[in-house]
Amino acid sequence: MNLTMIPWGNAYYNTSACGKAGGYDRGATLTCWREKCGPNSTNVPSDCFTAKELCQHNYRTPECTADRREGCVTHYYPDPKQWLPFVVCYEAKGQLSKYNAEVCAKQANFDFDKIEACTTGALGQQITLMNAKRTLAYTGGWEGTPTVTVGNKNFAGNVDGLVKSICEQYTGTTKPAACSKQYFE
Repeated sequence: MNLTMIPWGNAYYNTSACGKAGGYDRGATLTCWREKCGPNSTNVPSDCFTAKELCQHNYRTPECTADRREGCVTHYYPDPKQWLPFVVCYEAKGQLSKYNAEVCAKQANFDFDKIEACTTGALGQQITLMNAKRTLAYTGGWEGTPTVTVGNKNFAGNVDGLVKSICEQYTGTTKPAACSKQYFE
């Protein structure tokens, strides 16, 4: 199974063509940014990827920093078997603090200093830009965050449907235990 995580979600750059004062707008401003800055756009605003970055939950948590940190983690530790335990630990209970990241990095045997240098430096900015562009290039429908796609089917909060879809499309010789009938009764 190929598992990819793109830590960007419903963030956007608050461009001069779409932006508005007053903070994050999941409605018209986000939609405008996606339409004007996406891969099939024409007359792309010059500040599509240089304007102020706004994240959906920054009123509650430092989400933009957390997304950048997770981008750095997946950059340095690209195998999902490595980064997934970190992300599960880090995202648990909404504790997206630097302290929690350090605790989770230690549990995963990651080099936290390297992750933080990336998070606060030019490499983290490059990774964030790449994740913004990868998100805009996504052709499936947004179901929210996270948006999970298996084959061509999206899932948002429907774990049973997600597991069932993975099991249906699994091509290995021995299906995972989660695919046994008992999970769907």
